[in-house]
Amino acid sequence: MTGNFQDLLKSFGSQRIAVVGDVMLDRYWMGDASRISPEAPVPIVLKQKTVCYPGGAGNVAVNLAALGASVMLFGVLGEDAAAAELRTALAEGGVSSEDLFADRGRLTTVKTRVIAGRQQITRIDEEDTHALPRDLEFAMLEKLRARLRFSDCVLVSDYAKGLISPSFAAALLPIAREAGVPVIVDPKGSDVLTYRGATVIKPNRVELSMLTGLPVRSHPDALAACDRLQSLLPGVVVLLTEGAEGMTLYLPNREHVRLPTRALEVFDVTGAGDTALAVTGLAIACGAGFWAAAVLANCAAGVVVGEFGCGKVTVERLRAALAHAEIPAAPSAPVGA
Repeated sequence: MTGNFQDLLKSFGSQRIAVVGDVMLDRYWMGDASRISPEAPVPIVLKQKTVCYPGGAGNVAVNLAALGASVMLFGVLGEDAAAAELRTALAEGGVSSEDLFADRGRLTTVKTRVIAGRQQITRIDEEDTHALPRDLEFAMLEKLRARLRFSDCVLVSDYAKGLISPSFAAALLPIAREAGVPVIVDPKGSDVLTYRGATVIKPNRVELSMLTGLPVRSHPDALAACDRLQSLLPGVVVLLTEGAEGMTLYLPNREHVRLPTRALEVFDVTGAGDTALAVTGLAIACGAGFWAAAVLANCAAGVVVGEFGCGKVTVERLRAALAHAEIPAAPSAPVGA
């Protein structure tokens, strides 16, 4: 690991990061399955325990907190029992819920996974995905306007649950630009102009295909789609996550770098994208170039996919992962953050 990476990791604890996006509760019903139901050809799971973690933008926030950053989390919850569970889970992860808004007209998003041994049997979702009421949207944007000048980076975690609507994003991105802070977006949906003004956009292959309208079945397909995305969003840096194939950093000058996966074992991909978003934004907030941020994000994602649930990475674990990583060469003419 080079001295530059060591310096970046030492700087993580002094950064202030704003996370804006869809917060949710990831609930796990865990037990054993040794019988098949006589009612249908499905396993009977004898539930032994329930565990809950913050998901979505909440998972991004707790990853940032685990890395030592100060976090402001902006999102919307319902007024229900799940909201109380989520606030408790956030507090346990070192994240305040003071910037979360309550909407009595919606459910708190909950994803309940039924786990038998090490196998996910099914997932049950509870959610409302309508856009925020106009008064609530206005109130959140005004709070963001007041708070973003105290942040070093904005991370937008869009899970298409209603917060990051075109109207909300059209107001948020200029607020961030006025505050002089970079914006890193994890996108969802096909309206590419929603993300106009972002510094970095971090899609996976499915999301890249939705944004560009192009098929993305292979790495050459992905490069063509990245080129299309940059023509639609001039100047944006694309950090493409490609599952077992790692990541690709695609720069505005059309130069790209592939970063192979670092995972020793893939057990649970839940939350790996959230971890990558957190580390990308934190590195850029520290002044890292896009290549260095991508290297760190790729190493961090490789750590958490080997674990159960929404994993978190610490500075110590990231330092250990970097010590064993084969770091690809930087672009010949890198574009800095």
